[in-house]
Amino acid sequence: MKSLTLSVRAGVLCFALFPAFACADSLLDEFYGLFGIESVENSGTSAFPVLDVPAGGRNDAMGGAYTAVADIGAFAEANPAATAGRTGSSFAFAHQDWIADANVETVRYSRSADVVGFGVSAKYFRVPFTAYDAVGGRIGVGHFSEGVVAFNLSIRFIETARIAFAVGVNAKTVFRHVAATIAEDQSAMSLPIDLGLLAKLRLLALAPPRSDPFDDLNLSIGVSLRNVGQMNERLDARLPTVLSIGFAYAPVPAILVAADLKTPVSFDPTHDPAEPFYGAVGLSVAATRFLALHAGARIRRADYRMSLGGSLLIGPVEIVVTYLVGPANGVGPEGSVSTSIALRSEE
Repeated sequence: MKSLTLSVRAGVLCFALFPAFACADSLLDEFYGLFGIESVENSGTSAFPVLDVPAGGRNDAMGGAYTAVADIGAFAEANPAATAGRTGSSFAFAHQDWIADANVETVRYSRSADVVGFGVSAKYFRVPFTAYDAVGGRIGVGHFSEGVVAFNLSIRFIETARIAFAVGVNAKTVFRHVAATIAEDQSAMSLPIDLGLLAKLRLLALAPPRSDPFDDLNLSIGVSLRNVGQMNERLDARLPTVLSIGFAYAPVPAILVAADLKTPVSFDPTHDPAEPFYGAVGLSVAATRFLALHAGARIRRADYRMSLGGSLLIGPVEIVVTYLVGPANGVGPEGSVSTSIALRSEE
């Protein structure tokens, strides 16, 4: 127990010094060691990384702890049941600087009307690439790219002043293109789906009741199973299937705290074991009616990440800027930045 207490204190101190990630690796090693996990197997071996690369926005700013956040724009990255939330619509564009020269562009539209929600999103991931021979001679120039298009449908039911449930599904088409000048016969396509459940309840609310009963449901529980499908045999790799369980709680309207537990899934664990579980935590605080601040952390071995962001609301336009730091985004001042612009309408 003493060792665990010291580990927690060391973790708080380490992550409080968020640009200095010197102790993060050893801390995560110790954390996973508590569960008997000594190594990460099959890390990064799943195909179609575009399915796992975040698209930006408040989801990114809160560390990816978004499975239970009832935001109608969350269907594409977190939970397909999210579009069956409060009646309204959202149109958003996001740009994400990822690793080196890699960029991710996303556009999505979602709408909730009465008890039915629907949406469509498209995400494109592109990396310029130059191939060299054994002595350093350039033998090919091209690019590696992946894209995914998702169509969403969700339904809300059992809605009362104390509880509401929603279920949703995404049908997706994902493709990969590798220029023949880099490698031949490496392009592929797959048709995965996402499944989601979202429950909202009223519990320990510190604010007085509001005019819209849906706003008073301040505790959310979400479950999603993302990227389920048969892999293209040409790539001989599984999809990045992930089961997520999340909680989101707003004690007052201006504060939202969220946490996710995510477990990569392999349908052939004997020959293709999945990576160990990981988690995410997030916080959103509305400083004023037009300005909100966000922070989050993804607690994942070899791919941890911390984020800070802010949202500026100008009429129906919401601008979210997020700064991310981690092994995949750069540690220190060279961390990456994502920007999201959304046009929202509530009815």
